[in-house]
Amino acid sequence: MFDNSSLILHFARGIGAIFLIGMLFFTTVHPIVGIALLIGAILLLRGCPVCWFIGLTDRFTKKYK
Repeated sequence: MFDNSSLILHFARGIGAIFLIGMLFFTTVHPIVGIALLIGAILLLRGCPVCWFIGLTDRFTKKYK
């Protein structure tokens, strides 16, 4: 599940998902585009934000252990 070996790549995925969610809330778009932005954010996070955070802590502890 947590197959990222790079902490920087993990952060980049999180920042990309935050950007897509921000675009979803702060722009007036067609509903289909909004759904596509949401699906893109979910794919970048590989599920829910909690799953992304668990993966981040897993990568962080393995890197500095």
